[in-house]
Amino acid sequence: MIGSKHAAQDKRRRGDSLRDAGKFADAAEAYGAYLAECPDDFEIWVQRGNCLKDSASYEAAAMAYERAIQIRADDADVHLQMGHLMKLRGMHDAAVDTYARALELNPRMAAARRELELLGHPSDLAGPLASRPTTYVIDLTDVFFYLRHHTTVSGIQRVQLGIAESILANGGKGGSYTFIAANHDGGDYTEISDATVAALLRILKQPTVTLTGLKQLIDQAFREGAKAQFLSGDTLVVLGAFWVMPTQMTRWIELKEDGVRLAVLVHDIIPITNPEYCVSDLVDTFTQCFQHVLRMADLILTISAYSQKQIVALLRRWSIPTPPMAVLPNAHITWSAKRKVGKPLSREIQDILGQSFVLYVSTIEIRKNHTQLFKVWKKLIENQGQEQIPNLVLVGRQGWRVQDLMDQLKGTNYLSGKIIILHDISDVELEALYQGCLFTTFTSFEEGWGLPVGESLVFGRPCVASNASSIPEVAGDLVDYIDPNNLESAYEVILRMIEDGAYRDSRAKKIKDEFRPRSWSHVADDLHRLLNANFEVEKKSKAPASDSDGGDAVYRHTLEPGRIYKCGHEDRPNEFIHRGLGGAISFLFDRNWYPVENFGRWLKNQRGEIIFRTSGDRQGEFIVYLELCTVGWYTGNKISLLVNGGKHELPRITAGKTVPVKVRARAVDGHIRIGFRVNGDLPAGNDPRQDLCVGIRSIAYAAVSDVAARQEIADSFSFLSPKLFA
Repeated sequence: MIGSKHAAQDKRRRGDSLRDAGKFADAAEAYGAYLAECPDDFEIWVQRGNCLKDSASYEAAAMAYERAIQIRADDADVHLQMGHLMKLRGMHDAAVDTYARALELNPRMAAARRELELLGHPSDLAGPLASRPTTYVIDLTDVFFYLRHHTTVSGIQRVQLGIAESILANGGKGGSYTFIAANHDGGDYTEISDATVAALLRILKQPTVTLTGLKQLIDQAFREGAKAQFLSGDTLVVLGAFWVMPTQMTRWIELKEDGVRLAVLVHDIIPITNPEYCVSDLVDTFTQCFQHVLRMADLILTISAYSQKQIVALLRRWSIPTPPMAVLPNAHITWSAKRKVGKPLSREIQDILGQSFVLYVSTIEIRKNHTQLFKVWKKLIENQGQEQIPNLVLVGRQGWRVQDLMDQLKGTNYLSGKIIILHDISDVELEALYQGCLFTTFTSFEEGWGLPVGESLVFGRPCVASNASSIPEVAGDLVDYIDPNNLESAYEVILRMIEDGAYRDSRAKKIKDEFRPRSWSHVADDLHRLLNANFEVEKKSKAPASDSDGGDAVYRHTLEPGRIYKCGHEDRPNEFIHRGLGGAISFLFDRNWYPVENFGRWLKNQRGEIIFRTSGDRQGEFIVYLELCTVGWYTGNKISLLVNGGKHELPRITAGKTVPVKVRARAVDGHIRIGFRVNGDLPAGNDPRQDLCVGIRSIAYAAVSDVAARQEIADSFSFLSPKLFA
C-alpha cells in the first residue's frame, strides 16, 4: 500500500515537473495516470484541465474541470478556469455565465470581474463580503529574512519591531492589524501570529541570543502559520527593506488586482541619490524595485521631510505621477531601550567603561564617514597627547567600501589602542555604553533619519553630528553640528566637547530640560492615523475596487501613442534601469516572461500577457504594433494572440527572424491586453531554458484615426513583410 502511494505521488510530481517545463500535453498525461489512482484530488483535476487547455485539448479540458466541480462545486477558481476555456472555444454566453458564477462564489475575484468587462458584461458587485474588519497587514518579511543571518537587529529592522511592539501593546488596535511574512524562498505570504511576534521580541531582548534559536522560531512560524488571506480593501503595509526579496513585487501586483491597497515606508533612497556609497548590485536592485513601488503604492510614507523631498524630485525625473505621500518621523529611542533584563557585562565592556570614551554607533561603511573621525583622533593625539584624549568606540559591523580605513586602522594599531571596534554586542551592553560615554558622534554623509542621534539624547548624552541630509530633523538645536566634509570644523567642535567639561555638562542639561523623546508608541499612533486618513475603514463595506477606481489602473504603465518602446536594454542595463525604463517595461508584462535582455524579453511557458494603459482616450480603437522574434531553432509552432477576448492566429514565422505584427484593439477602461499562446511541443534548443520560442523586441500603438502616427511607426518598424492582419 505504501509503495502504491509513493508511485502515485511520483506521477503527480512528474506532472508538476512537466507543467513547469511548459510540456502541457505530457503533464496532462502524467496527471491522468495519477488521478486513475487518486480520483478525488480536486487540485490535480484543475491542473489537468489547465494543461489540457494549454495544449488545445479543449473537450478533455472541459471534462477535467467538470470533474473538479463535482468534487468542490463552491470553488471560484475552477469556475474561472472553465470560463477561460469557454472563451477560448468561442462560447461567449457560456463564458459569461461561468465567470459570473465564479464572481458569485468569490465577490473579490478581480480576474472574473475583468473578464466579464472584456466580454462586454460589467458586473454588479454589491454582493456580501466577509465580515472581517478592515485590516492593515504588516509585512515583516524583511525582519524574518534578516534574523536568519544575524542575532541582533539593525536600523530598519528596529523600526519595524518598534512599531510591531507598540501595536501589540495596544491590543492590535482593536484587531485591525495582522502580521505576515514571506519565507526566504519566496512564495505566498504566511500569517504570523501575535504570539510569535511577541516571542521574537522576547528572544531579542535576552542577554544572549543564538542564531539557532531564532531560526527555530522562524521555521516554526512558517510551518504552523496559515496562508495569509487578503480581502479587497485591506492595506498591505511594508515598513522594511522592500528590495530584499524582489520576487514579492509580482505578488503585490496580484494583490492590487484583487483590490488590496499598498502603503510603503521609505527609509531613504541613498542607492539612487548616492550610488557611490553602495555596491553596484544593490544600486540596480533597489532602483528597479523602487520604480515598481512608485507605480504601485497608494501611499508612500517617509521617515523624514528630507527623504520625501528627494522622492518628489525623483518622480519628476522619471515622469511618474506623484502618489499620496506623508512623513512618519522615526522614534528617538531604540525599540528595546532601558530594559531591566541583563547579565553581568563582559570584561571587554567593563574595561571600556572604566576609561573615558566617545561613542559612535553605526555600521562601518563609507557613507558613515568613519574616516573623518579617524583623522580627527589622529590629529587630537598628535596635538594633545595620547593620555589626554578619550578612546573612540565604534559599535557596528564592517560594511561596504571601507577597506582603506581598515588598513589604516591596522597599520596604526588602531591609533595605539585609542580606537576600539565592537560588533554583535547585546542591547544591554549597548545601553551601558550610551550611559557611560562622554558624548556620541554621528558623522554620516547621508541619512534618511539618523536613529543613533536620537538614542544619544534619550540617554541624556550630548551628540556631535553631521549637519547633512535629514540629521538635523532628529534633534534640532540639541545637537552640536559639524560639516562632514570639513576636517578642521570637526576637529574644533570635537576638541571643545572633550576639553570643556562645563560646556559638555551644559549641553547635557539642555537635553534633560528640553528634549521630549518620540517613542515607538507615538510612531505607531501616527501610522494608524495616516493609514486611516488614506484608507477609510468604511471601504471594507464597499465592493472590490474595479480597474476604473483604483485596481490595476494604479500601477499599469501608461504608454504614449506614437512612441516606440524598446523592451530590451541594448547592452546598457544600468542606463536602462536608471532612466526609469526598467520599471516601465516591467509593468507591461505579466509574470510569464523571462527577465529583460539586450534584445527584449522571451515568453515563458508558452503563454503570457502584455498590459498597458492608453493615454487620453479610455475607450478608443487603436492599432498596436509589436516587433516579435523567434529563436533559431523555432519550428513553426502555432502562435495565437488574444485581444479583448478575440483570438488571432499568426501565420508561420521563420526561425531566428524578427517579424513586425500589428493588431487592432479596443481599449477597455483605458487598458489594452494582448495574450500570447504558443501551442505544441517545443524542440530542444541550445539554451537551458527549454521553453524559449517567441520574444518581443519593441511595442508601439496609435489611435486608428491618427494616420500620421501610424505611418511613422510602420516606417520605423520596417514593414517589409506582408501585413499580418489589420
